[in-house]
Amino acid sequence: MYTEEECEMTWECQDFVECDSDLKNFDDEYCYVEECWNVCEDTYCNIFRTDDTQYNQYDGTYYWTTEECPVDERAEQLEKVSERASIIAEGFEDTFMTALNEYCPNGSCVQEVVTEAVANSTAADSIESAIVPTAEISQFVNTTLTDKNVNIAKVAIEDAEKLFGLDLAIASEVVNTKDEQVVVAVVEKA
Repeated sequence: MYTEEECEMTWECQDFVECDSDLKNFDDEYCYVEECWNVCEDTYCNIFRTDDTQYNQYDGTYYWTTEECPVDERAEQLEKVSERASIIAEGFEDTFMTALNEYCPNGSCVQEVVTEAVANSTAADSIESAIVPTAEISQFVNTTLTDKNVNIAKVAIEDAEKLFGLDLAIASEVVNTKDEQVVVAVVEKA
């Protein structure tokens, strides 16, 4: 982490770049963009504009106006969502890899999944068929808490605890037992 002073002292700017036509107010305008950044990943962007009417004959210079670059709000929102998704994906990378190794060793199932997805008429049908029906707890314990699923769930719980700072002891207790009475007691306690 950098201090505020380090952030302020490390600004770097690229060389001025001529504006694209969509940034120019009119064809005869001189227009340049300056983009800058620092080690804290702060950025700013300015547009400098002038034209021949702003030329000062006495000192041979132009008067320049400066404005901030326009901001694409949708692009900014998309970038924020992408950053958050990346954090979650990185946080659950162990879970994804464990699930892949348990259910698809050496990537053998990828072709099967693609073929099945193409064969299904709608995504909703695929999702419905993948959801475990809400049945009695004993059926849940016997069908869902298989060794593969328990292993994946343990890694997912660890990832969630690390990523979100949660205490998921109750979830761990449910996953770590195959005793129907224990599962019922934990669920009722929650």
